[in-house]
Amino acid sequence: MSRTATLVYLLIALKAFSQPDPEVLWTYHYDGTQCRLYDLLDTGEGTILAAGEAVDPENGDLDAFLLALDLNGDTLWTRFHGGSADDRARAVCASGDGGFMIVGDTRPAENDAWDIVLFRTDEDSHLLWTAVVGGPGEDLGRSICPVGDDQGGGFALAGTLGDDFAVFRIDADGDTLWTRSWRRLPGFKGIASSIRPCADGGFILAGQTYYDDFEWTSRYHLLMKIDQQGDSVWAHERYDSRLFAVVESQEGGFAALGEYQDAYMPLHRFSGSGEELWYQQYGSASENMMGRDIIEMDGGDFILTGRWQTGPGQMDAFLMRTDSAGEEAWLQAVPFCGMDAAYTCLSDGMGGFLLAGGCSPAEEGYIVRTGPDAASAVSRSGFAGPGILTLSAAPNPFNPSTLIRLRTLRGGMFTVDLFDIRGALVRRLLADRLGAGVHELLFAGSDLPSGVYVLRASGERESTAIRLLLAR
Repeated sequence: MSRTATLVYLLIALKAFSQPDPEVLWTYHYDGTQCRLYDLLDTGEGTILAAGEAVDPENGDLDAFLLALDLNGDTLWTRFHGGSADDRARAVCASGDGGFMIVGDTRPAENDAWDIVLFRTDEDSHLLWTAVVGGPGEDLGRSICPVGDDQGGGFALAGTLGDDFAVFRIDADGDTLWTRSWRRLPGFKGIASSIRPCADGGFILAGQTYYDDFEWTSRYHLLMKIDQQGDSVWAHERYDSRLFAVVESQEGGFAALGEYQDAYMPLHRFSGSGEELWYQQYGSASENMMGRDIIEMDGGDFILTGRWQTGPGQMDAFLMRTDSAGEEAWLQAVPFCGMDAAYTCLSDGMGGFLLAGGCSPAEEGYIVRTGPDAASAVSRSGFAGPGILTLSAAPNPFNPSTLIRLRTLRGGMFTVDLFDIRGALVRRLLADRLGAGVHELLFAGSDLPSGVYVLRASGERESTAIRLLLAR
């Protein structure tokens, strides 16, 4: 290796490990065959649900794989869903009745085209029903979000339909309400990698369109705002780029993350009307950095995750924190077993973070939980729009009672839980379906010891948390 290359990787290592990054609390790995974990969901009960793919040890088939852990990293249960075909789960969301909706892909045989598969489960992930959506060409399910009861309920899904960038709405029983697809030019294909609900009732989509030969010179990222009926409001394209994740900012507008020229990680900030406000780029030709998921923190900072080449033949998952203008605060490599990638990240509701992914050649799926970094207050999930879910308590500090106020812009199923400072669930204060508006709950802690507690409110896709001080 040249002295220049050695210096480059030395500087990368110093950059990765000299920042005030968060401490890794625990690492979980599933050592089954061909395991990848693509999505994480905080169920609001001190349980984290991971969705991905793995070989079912009972039948040897590649199946959709679900895994439930507590906040200490202990396994609660595992589930495999699928038939004799290859199946994989790419995204999961709460179904509003305590259960879950999973979207992914299925194919009868190795050389067949993929179709979209949906799994509806109960609260323990036991299968209620399965539906397959497919036709000519490739059909892929990549992202899913619940739709509020005030908009008819059900779910919105994004991915590929007939090789096109696509979104569709289904009702609670899996019946299709409408589909929309876009193709840039004849011969192009597309995939919508992320869909998120917006505060105005519409949706934001992020992905890519590309020419059939899949060359970089033929690729464009696509960020698209659609209304409640799936009709395009505006779209933004950029040549030589692709997007994997998007969030609606609490300040208004959107932030999107992806990859540029197979080497750099771009972070874009857009207005609500689709104007690009700023653009930051991380990595280099030698670092090969790809962004896969994004969280917005209270205060406007961003947490980014993905994969990062930290040395020759070494690919690691990473966490990065930026300020609200995209300036890097810290960057932490999260090495696991060699060639690693993180596909998703999540706030743990107490200032720390969880990320999940997979690694080669061991073919293991993994989840890592970190503690808070020096800049962290208690953060909210990156899946909420601006002010969609807010939580407050007064007085705070309190003795022995405080009035909790929960404000939500969308109706749905909500929980309010109290945790001790170690992350152990103390009690559930609320589990109910609420309408949009402000809801109050009087909490009395007369039977609890003095100390700091974490109060967390969770909706079907968003969560927020605050600290409470019981001072006697």
